[in-house]
Amino acid sequence: MGKIGCMLAGAMLGAVYVFPGEAVQAAWEGLCVWGRTLVPSLGPGMALCLYICTHLRGNGRLLVPAAMLCASPGGARLMQEKKLRGRDAAHGIAVTGVMSPMFFLGAVSGWLGSEREGAAVYLCHIAAALLTGLCIKGRSKNEGKLQPIPFLQCVQQSIQALLNAGFILMFFSAAARMMALALPFLPQDMGVYLHCLLEVTGGTEKLCRLNVKPMLPIICFFTSFGGCSVLIQNHLFWQQSGIRIGQMAGIRLIHGLFSFVLCFFLENILFIG
Repeated sequence: MGKIGCMLAGAMLGAVYVFPGEAVQAAWEGLCVWGRTLVPSLGPGMALCLYICTHLRGNGRLLVPAAMLCASPGGARLMQEKKLRGRDAAHGIAVTGVMSPMFFLGAVSGWLGSEREGAAVYLCHIAAALLTGLCIKGRSKNEGKLQPIPFLQCVQQSIQALLNAGFILMFFSAAARMMALALPFLPQDMGVYLHCLLEVTGGTEKLCRLNVKPMLPIICFFTSFGGCSVLIQNHLFWQQSGIRIGQMAGIRLIHGLFSFVLCFFLENILFIG
């Protein structure tokens, strides 16, 4: 894996030197996406959730719903307080490794031009996460008591998580652009799918502009899988639980498949479309 990683890093570095303008433009676009979507949803929410959850009585029970509301990677940071291991950690990843409701109800709804469709995608996204959690059931029933964290420390940790997320998002936005330049023969829709697999936020924005079928289930799949960018952001926190990034990718793949099926059912049998 080390040799393969070095080869990929070398190819990325070479592409950046060959296409410096494109790399800078893609990184800037990633930074803009970070500022529009992650900063307003993750920054205040993570600091406040972390502070509230560690100071209230019975706080262990609040952590999972707060992590789902805070979303990736803030939810992973919150779950770090439970110090889960093994199957319990895998269950936590399955349930809380979701995207922000503000992302779906704000950004995705705007890109689709429909608040109803954005809400439906979010509903399938959350329901699929709960189904994935049922498939990977944890063993521990001990909710535990969390140690209080001072508010300023909560703010500092939120800022650090935001900076990590911003750099990773910029990196994979540039990587997606370099891949598109290296593979010009790919059809447009395949290029967008590749972008989603690397960096899901900007990829989803492009996906909403395509006339592909079935649109909503495909969006559900990619946003639930999360792409390399979200996987790495969450793994920065979950790695202390002994979870490998390959395991996380498998859990997110199950989540994506459940989400696709639920949204396909909702779109074709119930009320959307």
